[in-house]
Amino acid sequence: MGVRAGGSRARRAAVACAICASLLGALASPAGADTSARGPAIGGVALHPWRLGPDATLPFWPFRDPTERERVFSAIQAMGIKQARVDLRWYQVEPWIKGVRDWSEFDAIHKSAQAHGVSLLPMVAMPPAWANGGGSAWKYPRNPKDFEDFLTAAMERYPDIPAWEIWNEPNLVVFSQPTVDPGKFVELLAAAHRAKERAGSHAAIVSGGLLSSLVDTGGFFEDMIKLHAFDYVDGFGIHPYSTQAPDKPGSSFLKLPYFRDRLVQIGKPNVGIWVTEYGASTSAVSTEYGPPMGGPQQADRLESAFAIATRWPWVQNLTWYEFEDLCDNPFDVMCNFGVVRSDLSPKPSSAALQDIVHGEVPKLSSSMTLSRAKIAGTRVSRSGRRAVTFTGRLSIVSVDRPSGPVTLTLSGPHRKTRQSATATGGRFTTRFARVGPGRWRAVAQYAGTSDYVGSTSDPVAFVIKRPRR
Repeated sequence: MGVRAGGSRARRAAVACAICASLLGALASPAGADTSARGPAIGGVALHPWRLGPDATLPFWPFRDPTERERVFSAIQAMGIKQARVDLRWYQVEPWIKGVRDWSEFDAIHKSAQAHGVSLLPMVAMPPAWANGGGSAWKYPRNPKDFEDFLTAAMERYPDIPAWEIWNEPNLVVFSQPTVDPGKFVELLAAAHRAKERAGSHAAIVSGGLLSSLVDTGGFFEDMIKLHAFDYVDGFGIHPYSTQAPDKPGSSFLKLPYFRDRLVQIGKPNVGIWVTEYGASTSAVSTEYGPPMGGPQQADRLESAFAIATRWPWVQNLTWYEFEDLCDNPFDVMCNFGVVRSDLSPKPSSAALQDIVHGEVPKLSSSMTLSRAKIAGTRVSRSGRRAVTFTGRLSIVSVDRPSGPVTLTLSGPHRKTRQSATATGGRFTTRFARVGPGRWRAVAQYAGTSDYVGSTSDPVAFVIKRPRR
């Protein structure tokens, strides 16, 4: 999360153009899927605080303390959450010698998760010093076969785990030391693929989530394609953080269809999109993750993200980063991503997520625009009545060229009249045949559906003058 990395300016520009084209023409419309079932199916939380990295005194905090571990998993179960993303740190299991492994710490996490009906999504990374030549925990192993052997053993030990994420944000230098290296990352994905085959596992292999802000995400993704990364994985991981809310133009969340479209173009339609991190901090400062926001604003972002993701059938996972705040300091951004506070008291986003994982998926927002009235140029009667035509547009977040019924209300001198129209491809036209002299006001309304929130346009005012006698 949140570190700048380099990239080719020309390549970034080309990818940006491709993303714009994708958004204009390839946003997928909802396919009638049962969104109430999609919320529980894709929704999860992250339990690992990244700021307590490999050099922390307690690498698996808060899971070293059995009381704390049970407290957290009990709270997750009480909310109805069925999935949790956690770390599987290679250097903790196999610290000194290849093949000499101590699984006790992850065994405890796995046991608690099972007891509380939570399936794990392990993020597998952080090689021991013997495997990467004594580098940091975010330096790739020298020999991918060592990683293959380790992951094979993990898959054999935990056959119930449904998916494994390989590495984290490999397009950031802080997680790819000493430099961002798509080749080494893809070597790791190939090793994971071989481990899955050796273990006879049916679990999904997910590529480590790319950060989708401030860095050359599209360029790294294209490098993955060139290196045949998607021959080795079942899911493409991405972390679409941005300053904008998910449903606002320019947000990283609304750029996800670009990656989906490219996967289809290269013949990999079955590789799903896994949003293995997305969140918003209730902090008092502005960062690359958003402006200062309180609990209600965080809940709005959570609801928007799930409203969109549940209606894109190719999104396989949305893990909210994260479950629990790390401290009570409102000026520490990384402390305040939780849906519950550090004492497990709920924020507004907690209730929002609880509704989602119980099948109450939020609706998508919509907006209406109404263009200026076009008044016929000739008088059609001695009373001065004119034909008036309106055009407008219906827009729905994540839906390309929506259709649906629209109502126009025309209010004027001592009367009000309504006409129905149908938005086709997002646009509609309505003509009022005999509008008399006076001041008029027109408004377009979209009633909404079970999937979409209704909306009302800004009013359009106009005047029809009385004819001269």
